[in-house]
Amino acid sequence: MHELSDIELLQALKNSQEAAFNEIYRRYWYQLLVAVMKTVRSESDAEDIVQELFESLWKRRSELQ
Repeated sequence: MHELSDIELLQALKNSQEAAFNEIYRRYWYQLLVAVMKTVRSESDAEDIVQELFESLWKRRSELQ
């Protein structure tokens, strides 16, 4: 089985496939954390922000285009 592209993952996420969300989380959590930490300079605050971002992504998955 091939690794899904980001576009394929987003389509699967839009169709409420939890495995797609988990893969997006696995691929991008750390990168997002590092980027946010550069701005907020607090690991715990950055973790909260990234967590909220992923919660919002899941809640708004049907709106993805």
